[in-house]
Amino acid sequence: MARKMNIGKTALGLFTSIYLGAWMVGCATTQSDYDQAVQGVIVSALTRPIADIESRAAADDGQAQYELSILYVYGLRGKDKNLETASIYRTKAMRQRGREDQKFYRGASSNNSGGYSTRSVSAFHWIVSHADGINKCTVALSANSPDADKYCIGNRTVDEMRQLWKSANSGLR
Repeated sequence: MARKMNIGKTALGLFTSIYLGAWMVGCATTQSDYDQAVQGVIVSALTRPIADIESRAAADDGQAQYELSILYVYGLRGKDKNLETASIYRTKAMRQRGREDQKFYRGASSNNSGGYSTRSVSAFHWIVSHADGINKCTVALSANSPDADKYCIGNRTVDEMRQLWKSANSGLR
């Protein structure tokens, strides 16, 4: 009997380890993913057609609102430098976007058979978690600082990012 219990505990432990391992891999975000997302917002602000960014921002797209704030903070791509307008767009980009339901798996316990449950959580645009990295990169690019090597990494080289910034700063739309 004791041997059967140990086998049952081992099987449960193995199942739990596999499940938690798979769950953690599914939720993992790597530094590379973060870097790509940060760089992606800046590249989009510097290259996407202005009309597209503006129409997405008007449709309450948080990333587009953040992109416009970058253009207004630094006076890029023909936009006048306007910190008040930049602040309005940045505030809109960072605000909570209501609530959303998330499904999660609850394992079995002595008083619960387990299964999927739903909980309501605050919904923020993903940009909130990337704002610090975006700000550090844009500051480094605007000052032509060597810090860009540290903050502006991703698929594009830092030299490419500097060239995009220079083109955007020349007033090209």
